[in-house]
Parts: sequence; structure tokens; C-alpha cells
Amino acid sequence: AIPTTFSKNFQINRVYGIGWNLTKSLQMDFDATNRGIIDEPAGRINGLKQDTLWNNLKRLGRTVDYTHTVNFNYTTPINKIPGFDWTNMSVRYSTQFNWNSQALFSLQDPNLNVGNIIQNSRTITLNPVLNFTGLYNKFSFLRKATETEKGGIANLFLQVLTSVKNVSGTYTRTEGTYLPGYLPKTKFFGEDLNYNAPGIGFLLGSQADIRSRAISSGWITTDTLQNQLYTKTLFEDMHLRGVVEPIPDLRIELSAFRTRNLNYQTNFKYSALTGNIENLSPITTGDYSISYFTLPTAFSKSSGINNTSSVFDQFLSNRNIISQRLGRSNPNSNRAVTNGFVDGYGANAQDVLVPAFLAAYSGKDANGVGTGSFPQIPIPNWDIRYNGL
Repeated sequence: AIPTTFSKNFQINRVYGIGWNLTKSLQMDFDATNRGIIDEPAGRINGLKQDTLWNNLKRLGRTVDYTHTVNFNYTTPINKIPGFDWTNMSVRYSTQFNWNSQALFSLQDPNLNVGNIIQNSRTITLNPVLNFTGLYNKFSFLRKATETEKGGIANLFLQVLTSVKNVSGTYTRTEGTYLPGYLPKTKFFGEDLNYNAPGIGFLLGSQADIRSRAISSGWITTDTLQNQLYTKTLFEDMHLRGVVEPIPDLRIELSAFRTRNLNYQTNFKYSALTGNIENLSPITTGDYSISYFTLPTAFSKSSGINNTSSVFDQFLSNRNIISQRLGRSNPNSNRAVTNGFVDGYGANAQDVLVPAFLAAYSGKDANGVGTGSFPQIPIPNWDIRYNGL
């Protein structure tokens, strides 16, 4: 006879949600999902196995994943201030927490205890809007200038004066923490009341480092088989937009941005050699982008049989200048020069390449350009459209 095969996939999912208008300007919503599995004895369910199944069912299963999100939305009352009704500012704070159980085989093996995983994140978003047309309309002589297309030097001057129509922006900052090897379970709102872990701060998105507290409180496993990485992340994004209309039918849209992304990882685990939980082999990676002004060299062309680029050649020459500037500004440098480069600031050093590149492609003098790693102030790009033809 063919042996009977039993498929066991009994899950209980609990979903909670609440929204609350705390004030006219402040709203809060909370959503949580708890995923549980009803562990069943092997084989056909009969006899005492039925009691085991019912007991697991009464406990609503074994939680394997818990996630909640909390969002706060706030519209600032700046537009309620007399004279500032042309402005608007909204703020959003979002946080997420997740607890994930270790695998069932680890729970069933007395020699294994790799721990659970907790992670959280928080996002802060700012959205300012400046409607300058509303500001101009507060003054009769400026309002007439925006409503008429008559010529004249005076009217043309007023049109240029009121050319900025709208400015808006978005700033987003997201931070996150990923902590493996976490022993406490999830009870109320993600908190394990037996351990008082991980704390209300972590549950609501705090990015304070809790590793020392976790070690001293016994939250972290000492199983050397736990090999997942502790991770901290940071994402920062800023976008600015503006509309300028200096004369009728001419519209200029300006946009600028800056984006930064960092990722820190370390092997946060128990060391059998020292008998302590240590941070091993930490590493930080990331990327950075920013809008920049390169119009002075945008139309340069390659020349010669070797297709030589004068801008690229200038970049190569700038490296010597930047290297020597950095050497002079560093009191710890011996300032020894080899092939035009100061010791410690070679031809391919990042501190040399970035300023040399920016100076060359922006058409600036390498002797005057900043030597910081990255520019901090974004330069706007533009889109010009004229519909008067």
C-alpha cells in the first residue's frame, strides 16, 4: 500500500488597525500583523494528538512573525499666522518594528539557540511649499504686474521681481537597525515583558545603539553558530523644485537634489576565545549623489586622432594640484613629492580624485576648489520652455 502523506500548514494571522485624529492637524494610525503557526504532531491527528492540536490552537499558535507600523502626520499651522497663508508645511513620522522567530529545528534542538531577529526603522519626511503668487497677490501693485501682459520698463521690472512663482521641497531621512541573535519573544506590542525588551524606544523607531544593554541584560545568544550580521542603515534624500516665469510665455523649472546612503555591518556574535560577545570585522559602505553645474564644459569636444578630451586632460593635471594642496594642509604629512604627488595623496586617492574631477568638469580652477570629499550644496538643474512663438 502507498503510505499516507500529510500536509500540515495551519496558520493563524491576526491583523489590527486603528486610526485616530488626535487634533485637527495631527493624525495617528497604527497597524499590526501577527502571524502564527499551529504546530501539529507528526502523522495522522488522532488520540492524544488531538489534545496537543487543540492546546496549540487555544494559544493562537506559535508566533513566527510580528510587524507593526505607526504613522504620525502633522500639518504645521504656519499658514495660520497672519501674512503667511501662502506657505504650507507638513511633517510625517513613520516607524516600523519586526520580530522574526528562529527556525523550528533550532527551537527543537537543545544544542541550538541561534536566536530570533528584530529590526526597526523610522522615516521622517518634511514637505515645505512656498506659493509666492499668493504672496504677490497681497500687494495690489504686484498683483497687477502678475495679471497683465502690458509692456513698459516699470511693468517689466515688476514681472522680473515677481518671477519666482513657486518653491517646494521634500526631505526624507530613513534609519534602520537589524539585530540578530535576539532571545526574547514578542508579547504585548512587540515587547517581551519578562525581559523588558527591547524597550518602547526601539519599538517606536529609536536608533539608539542597544547592543551594550542587550549584552548586559542577556538578550543575545551565546551560540557560536549565529552568524548573521548586525546592520545599521541610513538613507537621506532632499529634493528642491522651483518655477520661475520672468516674462510671459517663458517658464523655467529648477530642480536640485542630494541623496546619501550608508550601510554599516558587523559580525555581532559570541566569541568562544574571549567568552564575550564582540563586534567583528565592521565595514561601512554607501553611495552619494548630488546635482551639480557642469555647463562650462558640457559642449567641449574630443579632438585629434587619439580622440583626446581636453577636459579629461585637465582632470589628470588637477590631481597634482589637489595632492599638493592636501599635503600642505595636513600637518602630519612629510610633504615629500614623487612624480608631482605628495606622499599619502597619490594619483588614485579618493581625496585627490573627487576635487580634481569636480574642478575640471565644472570649469573651475583647481587651486580654488574645495578639497572636501563631496560637495554639500546641490546646484539646480533647469528646464527652459518658451511658448510665445
